[in-house]
Amino acid sequence: MPSRQEIFDARTTAGLTQKQASELVHLGSPVRWAEYENGTRNIDAARWELFRIKVWLNGRKISPPA
Repeated sequence: MPSRQEIFDARTTAGLTQKQASELVHLGSPVRWAEYENGTRNIDAARWELFRIKVWLNGRKISPPA
C-alpha cells in the first residue's frame, strides 16, 4: 500500500485538490481523501489503482475512435 506521502505526492503531481481526487474515485467526501493523506485511514488497493489509472488516462492524449 502507498504511504501517506505517496498519496499526497500523487495527488499534487496530478494537480488535483483533495475534493477533486475524492470525486475522481467516487468517495462521498473529500474528508476521506484527507484521512488517506494524514494516515488516519488506509486507502484500499482497488481505490488506489483506480486513482492511478484515471490520472494516467486523463493525462494522456487519446485519439477518438476512427
